[in-house]
Amino acid sequence: GQPVLRDTNFAIVMQSQDAAGNPAAVAADTTLAFTVASGSGTLLAGVPCTLLAGQNTCSYTTQYNVAQGGVSVTASVASGDALTAATSGAFAVFGPSNVTFTLASTGIFLNGATSATITVTGASPTGTVTLRAGGTPVASCTAVALVAGAATCTVSGLAAGLYNVDATYSGDAVNAPAISPFDVSLTVAPLPLLQVAKAGTGSGG
Repeated sequence: GQPVLRDTNFAIVMQSQDAAGNPAAVAADTTLAFTVASGSGTLLAGVPCTLLAGQNTCSYTTQYNVAQGGVSVTASVASGDALTAATSGAFAVFGPSNVTFTLASTGIFLNGATSATITVTGASPTGTVTLRAGGTPVASCTAVALVAGAATCTVSGLAAGLYNVDATYSGDAVNAPAISPFDVSLTVAPLPLLQVAKAGTGSGG
């Protein structure tokens, strides 16, 4: 599924089960309460998750306000049937990130090169970035490590043609993966032909 982002809605789906782990409907309307079991953040109060009589699932939409790993949530009964409290597995909450880039030149000749500067904003982002030309990673700009939120590489080795270039960010423990919001057009032109004129020969009279 999609990563859970800080301060962004996500859904917790609950199911009541019997002792064997099979879905089991509740006898009466049962409202659940949710608390943070591990993690330093808080859950935003949402619309109550109520298992209706004769049903076994409900969904709770909430938000979490800290980007961190190892978050877990406990669901317990606020009213209704007596159900055993349950705690989710640990999951990560990511902060939003943004990746942008610039090319030193948007036009080069075949066998030429241009430099790229890629910048990621977020919560002290680490990880790697990759430039793609026409959707294919550029070999010389693949999985380049970030240093203080930035990376540089040399774009080279492309065949002649017009390319839409974009950048991707791998994400890390607290920053979500990202793709640049725009493409940059890069033209790789064929090498110009060198015309050599042969000197003509004349006949003497």
